[in-house]
Amino acid sequence: MDRRVETGMSRAEGRRGLTLIEMMIALLLMSFVMIFIQGVFVTQRKTYVVQEDVSDAQQAVRNSLSLIEQDLRSAGYGIPAGSGTLAISATTNGNPDSLTMNVAQGPTTYLTLTPTTTTTITVADVTGFAATQSVTILNTVSQQALVTGTIVAVNAGAKTLTFANGTIPTTVKLGDLVVSSINVISYSLAGTSLTRTVDATPEVLTNQIQNLQFRYVLANGTEVDDPSASGDLANILTVRVTLTAQTTRQASRDSFGNPLARQLTTLVRVKNLAIQTST
Repeated sequence: MDRRVETGMSRAEGRRGLTLIEMMIALLLMSFVMIFIQGVFVTQRKTYVVQEDVSDAQQAVRNSLSLIEQDLRSAGYGIPAGSGTLAISATTNGNPDSLTMNVAQGPTTYLTLTPTTTTTITVADVTGFAATQSVTILNTVSQQALVTGTIVAVNAGAKTLTFANGTIPTTVKLGDLVVSSINVISYSLAGTSLTRTVDATPEVLTNQIQNLQFRYVLANGTEVDDPSASGDLANILTVRVTLTAQTTRQASRDSFGNPLARQLTTLVRVKNLAIQTST
């Protein structure tokens, strides 16, 4: 009798559910786990956003630097002597600089024969040249403009350009340069917008630039902010271009609330400044 009663009570106790206190402790532990998981997720999400934003800023700098470098390397090529290659606006107080350059971006070619007539020249390539187009023929060595004329006919098979009667002077020789479409290109910064302007047509390259600086390394090794002020335009050997980009998202800020910055610098050898420079 007593044994059966004891067995029944033991089974009843084994089937007993959680008490209220046990449930509260379990919920509290579960809450801690969820808070921890949420914290890890938020941290990882912020890290991802910051890395993506920094990567975007770095890419914006690389793309802009690549274009500036390309234009600087071409500056002065095919530009008649004395017409000016660089127009520099420099500062020494950390404010953004600006730079304007002349670049022959249109079709260029060179004479493969000394002309035997005053109307036709034979060139290496006629691609991009067309009738009614105005071109200039330059001496390859001095880059002095020998003649500017209008094309009246292009022969792709013979690779010849024909000008109006009596256009080609006897000073034009084998190897002289034929250029068209000389463009004026400038770079400037307004706010965080880096703008590339070609012949008065502006194009915003990126809105993530914090600062733009040009410094000029002269042939004697000195580095200056404004070579035009010291009359050293013709002595520029390389241009140091420094771009500072900044992040744009609220999550990508330091403890003081400032955007994160990434800076890249490149040195560009300018090959065509010797006789074209002016302020």
